[in-house]
Amino acid sequence: MKNLLSIGGISWIHQTAPTKDDVAELTEKYDFHEIIEDDIIDINTQDKMDVYDNYIFVVIHFPKYNPVSKKYLMNEFDIILGKKFIITLTRFETNHISKIRKEYEQEIKEKEDDEEYKVSPHYIMYKLIDVMYDKAIKLLNTISKDIMIFEEQLFETQKLNKTILENLMIKKRNMIFLKHNFLPHNDILTDMQNVMSKFYK
Repeated sequence: MKNLLSIGGISWIHQTAPTKDDVAELTEKYDFHEIIEDDIIDINTQDKMDVYDNYIFVVIHFPKYNPVSKKYLMNEFDIILGKKFIITLTRFETNHISKIRKEYEQEIKEKEDDEEYKVSPHYIMYKLIDVMYDKAIKLLNTISKDIMIFEEQLFETQKLNKTILENLMIKKRNMIFLKHNFLPHNDILTDMQNVMSKFYK
């Protein structure tokens, strides 16, 4: 299985833009429900969490910036949690995953005796969500500051500056997009809190 990380009996597989063959291989290996297979292939799946007997399937979206269009894209993040495995799938490449995996490997090497909880899929899930939200908060703060700067520049000019106005509109459009992107997350995270403690005891 490609992109497999095994630590302390826990398996973590991550794939970017998986093909139908990749998804079929995962489905066969872990005996996933056909609905999960369809949802992973369908890039327009809405944010949700489905709980099965042996695994939890989570779909959540985080933004991916396109420097050419200066717009944010919906980067679907599919997560399948089992008792002893976690599978993460993203539509677009994100170097944050590689960084988290390396940091997690080092963290496990240095863990204390009372930190066995770290060798678990739900702890990996926590680290992923935590890093992605840190990134999102920084994005929102940066955009807010940029909007203020562009507004000040716009009001300071004697004539209408088309470039400043365009930059301002792009930033405001991105801010609206990001806020709408995160609206469904509240329900997902609330459900996740309730389910995790029961699923992992």
